[in-house]
Amino acid sequence: MLKYRSYAKINLDLKILRKRDDGYHDISTIFQTISLYDELFFKESDQIIINCSNTGIPTDERNLIYKAIKLLEDESGITIGAEIELNKNIPHGGGLGGGSSNAAVTLLAINEMYSLGYSHEELTRFGALLGSDVPFFFVGGTAHGTGKGEILTPMEDIEDVQILLALPGLQISTAKAYKKVSELLTSKDRANNITTFKEGKRTLRSLTNDFEKILFPEYPLLEDITNRLQILGAVKAGVTGSGSTLFGLFPIPHIIDDTVYEMETSFPQVVFTVTFPLDREEYGKSLREY
Repeated sequence: MLKYRSYAKINLDLKILRKRDDGYHDISTIFQTISLYDELFFKESDQIIINCSNTGIPTDERNLIYKAIKLLEDESGITIGAEIELNKNIPHGGGLGGGSSNAAVTLLAINEMYSLGYSHEELTRFGALLGSDVPFFFVGGTAHGTGKGEILTPMEDIEDVQILLALPGLQISTAKAYKKVSELLTSKDRANNITTFKEGKRTLRSLTNDFEKILFPEYPLLEDITNRLQILGAVKAGVTGSGSTLFGLFPIPHIIDDTVYEMETSFPQVVFTVTFPLDREEYGKSLREY
């Protein structure tokens, strides 16, 4: 049996640049892996069986784990079966990339289990066929994503921060969120924040997420949580992906337990979880559990 960790991500910055001819959008984003993870256990089988601790997640051909296995089967010409136990800790549909991470880990695990011999680059290319976020999980750490998010440039890892996730439990459709994004969001200077961040000036507070412009008016709770995180000392707070999960970045000396108490008191209907950024080296070392 193989055991892998499947880590979550947040988007420190997310700009919608333009709608493409193929119906997708060009974006500019900063991905960051965090220490929250699912666990996946793989063993050989004569069919594809997915068992998930979250009964609300489909375990048939709609699941990206299933699609990843079928993709490798098609590419290799080998009949592939596997029984997968998915211990789900990453909230489903919250903008934390759990499904994409699961897909990337599955490509790695099946490649190992069946000795397929695909290179890291080949697996990354397969990942892009499954979803725009999947290639990032072959990189990890802090990375700048362009195109649909699949063109990645590793960046200097962020350090000395802790992350408070706010999980309001709202289900926000990514497809519907993108439909609401207008090209009016695009501005000529929208790449400047990325450049400054890459130069190491750490202007975290200036990074933004374009989806907030359409989510905050529709879901005032999200804006209220963001504002409260900032009041309590977050150097950066906002939505990850297309929501609904929010995050606050706090300096390491900050007493995070007091902040959790304040947030839980102010928003008793919201779940709060403390996590940490996972740098690229640590991410690569900790994916595979022996």
